[in-house]
Amino acid sequence: MASNYSYNQLNESAASAIARHMEDSDSIDGGHCARVSSCAVRFAKSLRLCKTDIEVLRLGGLVHDIGKIAIPDSILFKPGPLNPEEIRIVRRHPVVGEHMCAQLELLRNVLPLVRSHHERVNGSGYPDGLAGREISNTIRILQIVDIYDALTTDRPYRKSLSMPQALAILNDEAGRGWLDSSLIDPFASFIIASGKTATFRDPRATELRQTIRHAARESAAVPSAK
Repeated sequence: MASNYSYNQLNESAASAIARHMEDSDSIDGGHCARVSSCAVRFAKSLRLCKTDIEVLRLGGLVHDIGKIAIPDSILFKPGPLNPEEIRIVRRHPVVGEHMCAQLELLRNVLPLVRSHHERVNGSGYPDGLAGREISNTIRILQIVDIYDALTTDRPYRKSLSMPQALAILNDEAGRGWLDSSLIDPFASFIIASGKTATFRDPRATELRQTIRHAARESAAVPSAK
């Protein structure tokens, strides 16, 4: 019985953490997740993906980095290179995020995106070393958008890169077998067509955050089994 109680406490904590993250997501990650969600949706629409995949990308983009809540700020905002132990801690965040999101029925369909957005096509990614078609198309799209946004925004360890610089890095990573090379040219065309100063904001982002926050609060309010 004690173990069941502890498990329910963990579930409540995860749901509460999601609620807090969605309450103040822009200040926590600088708007990264909101931008990734919106950009992934627009890119997916340009590829004429089905509505189901588009909605998975919309929700998955908003919560894909939720597991970073468990990373100490001293590591998350470290201005220099990470040491091996810090890298190990950072690489836990997809699994932590998957566990957190698994507590909400609303997010069950996006668990693969949360867990696997750092996998690589050649199998050298983490946490599971997935390769090839083991990585779904929606995950491949999220990966590219996630990296592009990270490259084109300021980080503690470097200044933002320009559009051409970021696209060149994506192309290089595809050449190394890390990203899906078949998506790089379409993404570059999409970004260029969007314009250098384009900002990706989803008008539904606030509504979606409120929906996730409400679901997390309801889940956290369910009494634990004793």
